[in-house]
Amino acid sequence: MADEQGGLFKVPLCACGCGLPTNQAKRTDNRHGYKKGEYRKFLFNHAQHAARKNKGAPYTVDEEGCWVWGGELNTRGRPYMRLPGTRSKKAIAYRYYYEQAKGPIPEGFHIDHLCFNVKCVNPEHLEAVTPGENYQRRDTRWKKNEEE
Repeated sequence: MADEQGGLFKVPLCACGCGLPTNQAKRTDNRHGYKKGEYRKFLFNHAQHAARKNKGAPYTVDEEGCWVWGGELNTRGRPYMRLPGTRSKKAIAYRYYYEQAKGPIPEGFHIDHLCFNVKCVNPEHLEAVTPGENYQRRDTRWKKNEEE
């Protein structure tokens, strides 16, 4: 396949590991995290293949120990998943992983990512905090990044 300049363009392969080339999205779909004209990460229904190969975990572990979500994203770019044992009930993935490891999230509390990676679902990198503390930490991180 040639690109606009006449050079070769490599079509991305499906992230499930099947080796098949992905196709371009025909429309923008924020829920699934792709835009019109961009190549998709997975072929249709292949995200489930990746989860099965990864022993039920649709994430990859990076060098910092983050479990980086590779499944669906909601409209705000947050990891999104269908709850096990249900047909249609969905939840934010990092909240589900936190509750499985550490118990219920107190009412009104937010989940803060200590690793600063919103796609991380590693319960060791998550902490339940009050909304005020979460906003304060966010502002502190922004100021720290601006100083660097």
